[in-house]
Amino acid sequence: MGRERIHVLLIEDNPGDARLIQETLAGRDDRMFCLTWEGDLGRGLDCLAAAPIDVVLLDLSLPGTQGLDTLSRVLDRRDDVPVIVLTGLDDEALSVEAVRRGAQDYLVKGETGGPLLARAIRYAIQRKETQDELADANARLEEANRRLEELATTDDLTGLWNRRYFLDMLSREFQRVARTGASLAVVMIDVDHFKHVNDTCGHPFGDRVLCNVAHAMQQEARTVDLVARFGGEEFMILMPETDARRAAVAAERLRLNVADRAIEGGRQTVAVTISLGVASFDEALDPTVLLRHADDALYAAKEGGRNRTMVWTEVGPRHADDVGATALARTGPGGEAAP
Repeated sequence: MGRERIHVLLIEDNPGDARLIQETLAGRDDRMFCLTWEGDLGRGLDCLAAAPIDVVLLDLSLPGTQGLDTLSRVLDRRDDVPVIVLTGLDDEALSVEAVRRGAQDYLVKGETGGPLLARAIRYAIQRKETQDELADANARLEEANRRLEELATTDDLTGLWNRRYFLDMLSREFQRVARTGASLAVVMIDVDHFKHVNDTCGHPFGDRVLCNVAHAMQQEARTVDLVARFGGEEFMILMPETDARRAAVAAERLRLNVADRAIEGGRQTVAVTISLGVASFDEALDPTVLLRHADDALYAAKEGGRNRTMVWTEVGPRHADDVGATALARTGPGGEAAP
């Protein structure tokens, strides 16, 4: 056990039963047990709260409280201390239920002499310690699993959702809108001339730029939007209940937000711009096609001079299986989606 003394709290209103337990523990040669006796539950609870108690011996039938309610009041006061209930010969069913409710063991009054009581006390303490250790281990495991799930779905640098999580949610949203006919749009974003920023200012400053863009995206996004880092300097926004035109207006606000930011690091101050491509569910057969449309729109924005927002249905496809789409809208620097 690794203990010099075991502090036992006996809550028992029958002086005869209490004296028997006192004599049993006091008569042991090892003198390991230090017993405190209280004759009613109130004083027992006060002692439990104030004194260093290792185990409680609890009579379930006390003045003013009976049965499992007695146990509940003790456990409510200190659930970290093991409890052994003391019952009469006819209360075995109650005793078993008490163990199910949190007691470590039960003993029948009159049968607590000899080594039985000492052994029950030691085992109760050992079981409680094992239970607490298992509970702590389970809590650590749950936290580790939560952290692993977070690492699996979150981008370490920016704190945004990562590519894996974005694609999973895109697939789910696509299935939903396919059933309901609701609107859905995606915005693909690329930081302009990011390689030049890394080459001239260094990768730590490049990381600062990415975090700055991520922060701007979070500022502009609605609660229902899903903002993710797709890879490198590329980001994505999933916009439920949004058509291409409204998504383009939101994308343009984001573009202007980023362009207005001066990013500082040490002695360096850099103005960064982004290019954005918008696509919507209306023209896509599946999530892969939707992403391809957004990529085509982004490509057109970069080809058109960067620092602009383009909508796929205006720029047209770059892939043969996309031929046949019609133009809807286009935005440029300082502009909004055309009606």
